[in-house]
Amino acid sequence: MKILFFLCCLLPVVAAAQPRAEYDVCYSPHLASEGLVVQASVRTPKPEDSTAFRFSNEVWGEHDLMRCLSGFRGENAQYRFRMVPDSNRIVVYHPRTKSVRFAYRVNRTHPSTRKTSSTARASRIPIFTCSAKRCL
Repeated sequence: MKILFFLCCLLPVVAAAQPRAEYDVCYSPHLASEGLVVQASVRTPKPEDSTAFRFSNEVWGEHDLMRCLSGFRGENAQYRFRMVPDSNRIVVYHPRTKSVRFAYRVNRTHPSTRKTSSTARASRIPIFTCSAKRCL
């Protein structure tokens, strides 16, 4: 009984130490021309100066969706972004902090295929949360 009570008391401490990520997908009435705006907010247990995010092409059903990402904006001017296409990662360099907020745009087509075909299939886009609020 004492062990069970101890584990129940320890659970909130362990849960608070886990990193939390929230995504908001914002869209406008002009979705075809403006694309989706994805706002990411991450809280880590320790202050860090860079954070890496994996962007999986397989989930979206595309071969090279990294080329469709643009318009990276951070919470302030000290944010820097680097895309690593070989490992499908986005690396965000930011001031040493526990919380990171940034946004990026997913365009419907990237410039090299604008004349040939669309690269984002609406039926395969996994939208985590739909939000009408304004992003960053």
